[in-house]
Amino acid sequence: MSSQVIKILTGGGTVELEDKHPALEELQEAVGGLIMVVNIACGIMVVDEEGVLKEKSHNMVASVLANQRIVGDVVVMPSDYLE
Repeated sequence: MSSQVIKILTGGGTVELEDKHPALEELQEAVGGLIMVVNIACGIMVVDEEGVLKEKSHNMVASVLANQRIVGDVVVMPSDYLE
């Protein structure tokens, strides 16, 4: 995966984030809550930890990438972000 940081919207659209190393607060704002990291083949995905409890909409694209049900907007980035 390139060094892009991309927000995948529940409606299927994407937005490239300008900050290639967003701070915790920026990630929380992007997903709308406390974050949880999900490992995916092309990097990591940051999701709202309480998305299901908040009854957020199903994110089909994110679910395919993660091979599990994902709700709400997510941020996808390279795995070296955590290093």
